[in-house]
Amino acid sequence: MRGIPALLAGATALAASVVSPQPAAAAVGDFSYYTTAGQVTLIDPPDGSCDPLQDLWLGQIIENNTNSTALLYSVPSCAGSPQVIPPNGWLRTYRPVRAVLFVPS
Repeated sequence: MRGIPALLAGATALAASVVSPQPAAAAVGDFSYYTTAGQVTLIDPPDGSCDPLQDLWLGQIIENNTNSTALLYSVPSCAGSPQVIPPNGWLRTYRPVRAVLFVPS
């Protein structure tokens, strides 16, 4: 019978670790693009969040100097087929880009 309290304590600790919320992860580094107003830089953008982009010029270079993959979408809701920029990569885009979603690499 002495083993049952220890077993219950271990099960409780395991359950608590499974349901405890984890802090939101963020890409480390910066993501830069150009608009009619000049350069815009996102610093340590959150992973998993669909972030709208300001008026991006077509033909401009977008730089992903983060440790996450940047997925570029032509709609603000991050729906559809994305353009992909790997960590520490860049892309010259000739398609409209309205939002970015960062995913851990």
